[in-house]
Amino acid sequence: MSSSGSGRERDKQRQYQSGAAKRKAKEERIAREREVLSKVPKISTLFSSQSTACSPSQTSSTNSSASAELGLSQPGQLDEGAHASCGESITRGATSETEEESASHTLEPNVVNPISESDHPSSSTLYSTDLGLWPANVTDSMREYWAAKGSEDCINLDADFSASSTRIDGEKYNRQCQKSIFTYTHRLTKEQHPRTWLCYSTSKHAVYCFACKLMTNISVFGKQGFHDWKRASQAIPRHENSSTHREAMIQLLQRRDENRRVDAELIRQAAGERDYWRSVLNRVVETIRFLSERGLAFRGSDEVVGSPKNGNYLGILELLAKFDPFLAQHINHNANKGRGHTSYLSKTICEEFILLMGKRLFDHIIVEVKSVKYFSVSVDSTPDISHIDQLTCIVRYVLPSGPVERFL
Repeated sequence: MSSSGSGRERDKQRQYQSGAAKRKAKEERIAREREVLSKVPKISTLFSSQSTACSPSQTSSTNSSASAELGLSQPGQLDEGAHASCGESITRGATSETEEESASHTLEPNVVNPISESDHPSSSTLYSTDLGLWPANVTDSMREYWAAKGSEDCINLDADFSASSTRIDGEKYNRQCQKSIFTYTHRLTKEQHPRTWLCYSTSKHAVYCFACKLMTNISVFGKQGFHDWKRASQAIPRHENSSTHREAMIQLLQRRDENRRVDAELIRQAAGERDYWRSVLNRVVETIRFLSERGLAFRGSDEVVGSPKNGNYLGILELLAKFDPFLAQHINHNANKGRGHTSYLSKTICEEFILLMGKRLFDHIIVEVKSVKYFSVSVDSTPDISHIDQLTCIVRYVLPSGPVERFL
């Protein structure tokens, strides 16, 4: 009894694993390592094997910011030259997929910025001054922009009308667009007045109605454009006096004058809300950028505004609020409200902005590396507290301004 009891005690003290248990543990460890390695991008996916035509001066010419992703006004700059694209396929982050990005567009002489039907640009975006290049379905933001801007830039009265020359069957000479159709004679005063709604398209070699193209898009002058120059002297006045044209002009004038719109108060309220939150995010972005550049910690023991343990992020915002009445009022009204209340003071917005800034910086590093002739890559890894290898890639290259070392 004593010998068997002492044997069991020794077994309890030793607790050796059997061979099958060791093999199973080894297989599980190998499977975990393979899973981790499968998530780590290969070095070959970070750099293109093809030579590029980018010059270093092209990659450091523009300034960008993380707040530009949200359309903020007066944002803090995140990284100089972060969006200097060379018109080639740039590798995106930890994936092997590429996207075509080009900063240089070949614009036609009278095109400010061509758009596609799938775009949803803001009211500050510039569009084409050629109505023939406008999409079939005009967006509401485009209507807002051109209603406020007017048709002056789209008339193209100084264009070369010889390109619109066509020959009518049975006639011996060609007909083309004439400057005389852009004016009309008042019936009573006999004075000449310009037709500000009539615009010439240099791409389609036709004339369009600015109001119909922008607001209704149901007449010939609004859809495909008018180019029957033989009947222009009769067709244009007929369209000018039509109910379709008048309805489009009324809609254009009502949209131009916000006070006449039914939703004028809603528009002013939405604009005020947008400006308010842009001002808040400008301060938040600058605070996040300041801490990120210096590698400082964001959070503390809690996230309570007014607590001495709330970390650097909230601490800096509290410091700024002492000298910024707008930020002080925002913190007083929105801080410490808990979940479900929008304040842009929580850790969630921090993490989102850090990801945006990191992605912008990563793309900028890839563009820089592609623009230089020589670079070196150093790869090292070390296990963390959970015994998972953390891979670090160090890229060294030389720009005209001097050597650079980047950590990926």
